[in-house]
Amino acid sequence: MRGVRSLPVLPRRATRRALIFATLVLVAPMLSPVPSDRPVETEPIAPEELSRLGSFGLSDRFDPFLPKFAREALDSGGRVRAVRSPGGIAAVVLGDAEEQVASVFTRSPGLAARLFAELPEAAVYSEQPLPAPREVFGIFGAGLDSPPPVHAFRHAVRSAAPPDAESVRELLREVYGTVSDRWLRHASLEAEPCFVVEVGDRIAGAAWVSVAGRRARLHSLTVRPGYRRLGVGLDLLFARLLWAHEAGLDEVFSEISERNPVSRYLAESAGLLRVGEISLYSRAAPPTVRDGWATFGPPHRTGTSRPSSR
Repeated sequence: MRGVRSLPVLPRRATRRALIFATLVLVAPMLSPVPSDRPVETEPIAPEELSRLGSFGLSDRFDPFLPKFAREALDSGGRVRAVRSPGGIAAVVLGDAEEQVASVFTRSPGLAARLFAELPEAAVYSEQPLPAPREVFGIFGAGLDSPPPVHAFRHAVRSAAPPDAESVRELLREVYGTVSDRWLRHASLEAEPCFVVEVGDRIAGAAWVSVAGRRARLHSLTVRPGYRRLGVGLDLLFARLLWAHEAGLDEVFSEISERNPVSRYLAESAGLLRVGEISLYSRAAPPTVRDGWATFGPPHRTGTSRPSSR
């Protein structure tokens, strides 16, 4: 499956998760408009403002995750800047020159388009339409009031432990090639719940859960090519759904590329329904999904070479 958490997106594979953070733009509604006759000006965001990013109504789906996305961008050496207006913060930009991918979350198509035109990154995730070729990621979600559908597990699924770290890195490198060390730090087994399936003495698949508030984001589902179509991905999906339900969370969601019918089929088999979409807009042709497999969602932070879900 592609990219361990590319978006923000969803949002966040190897240099994925390639799938999760380069640049994120967040725009709040009903603020005084930024004048359109000059370039959009941005200013640094103060550390004390980071925890408030989810309170501006910048995205229906990703609001709770915005403080996390911003901190991850800063921890990875990226930039976090705000577009301010007399009404407050009109937009937030998270940037990473190495990843060369941005994410734009906004209620304003016009402001999103202006930022897309001015940002230096080669690609931008956005929930708003932009004038560029795109790869569409459907957002699939489900409430957790009831347990997930009954599932007959074909493989034992367990929580990853610190001794698994190098085996998980080896899995990501095999599937995605070069893996961003910075992504790996944020996808560490201690940072977020990670689940693995072993077949024999090898880790055949791994997947993560990111939690913000009472919402869970599934991302970076990765299965070795030789173990696909054996139920590994479906078992990892149901294990995370069960974990989220037992943790008392309210909702779960994941981003899935429209080029990735396998992951879409798995999500729908588990009762997830399409509830929205986010797109990766590229100034060149969008990246190709390898043989129809991808992780649930773009990379963890925005990016296309990191494991992903936007």
